[in-house]
Amino acid sequence: MLADSGFTNVININAGMTGILQLPTSGNECVFKQLTTKNNFAMLSAQDLCNKLSQHSAKIYVIDVRDDSAYGHISKDAKINAYGSFKSAVHVSKAELLAGKANIPKDKEIVVIDLFGDDAQDVARMLKQNNYPKVSALVEGIDRVLENNNKELTCMATEYVSPVHYNIISAQQLKSIVDSKDDYVFLDVRSKEEFANKHKNSWQNIGHLANAINIPTANLEQEAGEIEKYKNKTLIVYGFGNSTIAYEAANILWAKGFTNVNVLNGGIFNVGWTAANIKGYSSLAALRVDVPADNQ
Repeated sequence: MLADSGFTNVININAGMTGILQLPTSGNECVFKQLTTKNNFAMLSAQDLCNKLSQHSAKIYVIDVRDDSAYGHISKDAKINAYGSFKSAVHVSKAELLAGKANIPKDKEIVVIDLFGDDAQDVARMLKQNNYPKVSALVEGIDRVLENNNKELTCMATEYVSPVHYNIISAQQLKSIVDSKDDYVFLDVRSKEEFANKHKNSWQNIGHLANAINIPTANLEQEAGEIEKYKNKTLIVYGFGNSTIAYEAANILWAKGFTNVNVLNGGIFNVGWTAANIKGYSSLAALRVDVPADNQ
């Protein structure tokens, strides 16, 4: 729009402000010096959280503010139940904190984490209002942590505990699997209409991953025999975005004896986004095939 209006030097920042906040502080000091905010607490990237857990664990107090059902992995949502925990974190629900029922130390930096970022910011704001001197909130929560490349997040191997038997992989990790030439299979668990680019919402018609097998989650119990021969291969399960259906499918497959099940965090949408926005991952674009011209 700006370019069409005569502006001659327009620069687009990929991923916007959220993308900037996801950068590690170290090495990007000049960027963060330019930022201003009305928040009275700091925002912490996944990399910064890992750095603090690895290097300054004695100086921080990490609070996981998920509600009890999400933290205990007993909610009705398979995706919510699949998100793990950090060993160093203390679980105190947002409701308990806002009601003043928790004893949080004031002599440490408080790091608040949750699933998607909103609850953590609410709690961080409340803590600052109650005179806690140093408070940080994890940008976009554990969901964003899982979208990173685990090779860059060194704390994951020692700190992160998964509650499920299958893996949750990012688009960045997907590239490593593809590049390694491992024997993998894509399982697309969207509806037949969506897989064939015939969904009523045109923005959901974005093709599929190359050579993917399409079995909707709703049909998987009855049709899993079609992929029985892939039981011991690397099976990569995906939906449109980070939808619950991929996690439901993973639970079904694991129960049926599939030994190497991987849910693609962010689904096929995130493959395209990562290819277009993250340096070094443009080759992922070739994995998406049969994409309608309007959605390329």
